[in-house]
Amino acid sequence: LRMGSTPWGLISGELIIRLIGIVTILRAHTISFFSNVVRVGKKDFLRDVAREYRNYPLLIFPSSLLVQLTMHVPVYVIGAVFNVEFLGQYSLAISLLGIPVQVMGFSMGKVYMQKANETYLSGDMDVLKHQFVQFYYAILLVASLGYGILFAAGPEIFTFIAGSDWVMAGNIAGIMSFAFVFELVSITIAPIFLVMKKERQQLVARVWGSGIFIIVLIIVSTLFMPDMIIFVGVLTTLLLIRQLLIVGFAFHVLNLPWLKHLIFTLAGVSIFFLFYHTLSRLI
Repeated sequence: LRMGSTPWGLISGELIIRLIGIVTILRAHTISFFSNVVRVGKKDFLRDVAREYRNYPLLIFPSSLLVQLTMHVPVYVIGAVFNVEFLGQYSLAISLLGIPVQVMGFSMGKVYMQKANETYLSGDMDVLKHQFVQFYYAILLVASLGYGILFAAGPEIFTFIAGSDWVMAGNIAGIMSFAFVFELVSITIAPIFLVMKKERQQLVARVWGSGIFIIVLIIVSTLFMPDMIIFVGVLTTLLLIRQLLIVGFAFHVLNLPWLKHLIFTLAGVSIFFLFYHTLSRLI
């Protein structure tokens, strides 16, 4: 496949690889899939499930769409207001920051959803609340440990990984690491909305968080033309607000004191990061 020096060769190769993967999966599972459809269809299972969860796509799809939209808005804003170099530095920082979310957040969220659903079906809400609080603070501790290191030594880590030209990416990652603690936490605990059948509350939290994020970011970038570091600080603050809304709503749907937990959480993570910062200066 000859396409000169343009990126279309890489893009076409990626599409071909994805297509081969899809075909392989379909060949392995198509027969069993259709046999299961026929089997459950005879028992009116699909009709009953569709009736029970008829509002599910109307609530989950917009929520997922808002998440994707919010993730991509900063890229377009940076490309329009700043230069390509800053965009590249930001992209590398976000890529590294997002690895724990992709690797741990979604996988651990599925494990938690299974356990929480079993407890919910048993009808013991006190146990469900206790499990949620325990799981929340366990994930919060793990996220603080990991992202705290990046906060304290971001430039050094990026210099070691990518070279001295990417020091700015390390600074960006260090600033945004605080917000990504809650990004990881919110992704991991989000299944509680599905378990409690509170998808509407999740959508409300996403709408408010994404709306504030997009509107304020566009206003700041177009009217005030901030310095790059100030822009990253504003971006981090907006990302933090968006994730805290999800966390707060998650506590709320379980009738737990959400404000107390949020204050305790912010204070604890701040102390944790301050300790990391002080330790990095002493070493």
